[in-house]
Amino acid sequence: MQDDAVDLREILDAFRRWWWVILSAPLLIGVITAGVGLASPVPAPSYEAKASLLLEGNAATANYPGLIVTRPFLKGVIDQAALPLSVDEIEAMVSARRIGETQFMEIRARSDEPAMARRVADAAAVSFTGYIGSIREEQFSAQREEMSRQMSAMEHFPTSEAIEKIMMGAIQERMPEFARVTMVVSAEEPRSPLPIEQRHIVRNAGLGAAVGFLLSIGLLMLLEYQRAPIGSAAMFQRRFGLTHLGTVPRWSKGAGRTRELAVNGGSSSGEAEAIRQVATNIEFGARGKRINSLAIASPDLGEGRSSLIANLGFALSSSQEKVVLVDADLRRPSLHTYFKLENHAGLSDFLSDPEIDVEEVVRDTVYSGVKVITSGQPAADPVALLKSPRMGALLRRLESDYHMVLVDTPPMVSLADGAVVAAQVGGAVMVVNKSTTRLDAVGLALGNLEKAGANILGFIWNGVASGSVGRYTRYQKHCRKQAEAGRSAQLVSAGST
Repeated sequence: MQDDAVDLREILDAFRRWWWVILSAPLLIGVITAGVGLASPVPAPSYEAKASLLLEGNAATANYPGLIVTRPFLKGVIDQAALPLSVDEIEAMVSARRIGETQFMEIRARSDEPAMARRVADAAAVSFTGYIGSIREEQFSAQREEMSRQMSAMEHFPTSEAIEKIMMGAIQERMPEFARVTMVVSAEEPRSPLPIEQRHIVRNAGLGAAVGFLLSIGLLMLLEYQRAPIGSAAMFQRRFGLTHLGTVPRWSKGAGRTRELAVNGGSSSGEAEAIRQVATNIEFGARGKRINSLAIASPDLGEGRSSLIANLGFALSSSQEKVVLVDADLRRPSLHTYFKLENHAGLSDFLSDPEIDVEEVVRDTVYSGVKVITSGQPAADPVALLKSPRMGALLRRLESDYHMVLVDTPPMVSLADGAVVAAQVGGAVMVVNKSTTRLDAVGLALGNLEKAGANILGFIWNGVASGSVGRYTRYQKHCRKQAEAGRSAQLVSAGST
């Protein structure tokens, strides 16, 4: 969607707001990582001794490295060699592995004493060869007994010398199958310790800084989400279930200072086209519900509510259809500034003085189809005035006299005034600013409107990047060029006369 496009300017603004977080987080984590590396103790030197064994027969296929590191075997090593170690200590020292695909196996022992490393490696190797030798003797005896039993069962019993000869021949044939382990290289006392693992302080500090940078970006996104958490009109629509009445770009700085209307003079700019589209959607929605009075509301200050209602009033008006704008923000009025009107008599004066008639507060503007009722003099109790019967009577009178009545309300979150006004008109439209509206404020504003019984027609997505709306199709561009050409021709004709 176009309004979901990433605004580079907003990203740069976010970096300008939180630059100190982006710089301080990597620096802090990098310094902490380097400090931990410097403070960590240097490990004591460790020595390693190795003994090599040759595996033959079925020993070549057995998982003897796994047997060597078992606790029962290691306890036997301690007992046989009278080592001054516990099972836990020797278990941490000894390891074994097959050397590639060969028939060799290596037993290693590590210790902070070279002599102890050699002694443990040799003791484990000797114990293991003895253990396998005892297994070999058991296999030999079992084979001899089996052969003797078979000979005894023969019908023609040979002499004892013949039996012995036959048995020894058969056993000799099967001797290669019996397990056999030979220590081919005994352990030697290591002369130098193992290399101490480098602490890589600079590398770790760099990695810490990189992690800190990623964390700072995540924190920045969280802070921005808390500041302006509404990502898109589609997200807002899904969250609150309101109708999206249109998207309006943010005003240029020049327009904001001069209070000029974007739709003034038949402008075909992207901003003007967006406002006309919103006005059309509002008109269709209101007509379908037989509504001709609307409160234009916003959760808080700075959402662009007053500038939007001024432009919508002009866009909804025509030579036949009259629109009246009512400034019901009796505390901080601004609607009169868009039409360059004095705010000397207006809504508050009408509501507080029964002698004042409606025609006395309805003001003409330079736009023939637009009338304005300014806020008037400051009121001591705005809520009481807005709740008064004269307010309801005024709205009914305006509804009968005008095609559309648009009421500018105070912020919905901080004041009760807006909900009081919204409850007395046909419907309410919420202005949501992409850059300033907070999600929690929207929830409170909608809650206040619902409690007041207001009829919420939908929302206007305001203040998006100029490039995200008003992108013309070829037909729209053609119409814009035709309009500009027509205005140029009129100027030339006027100059020639």
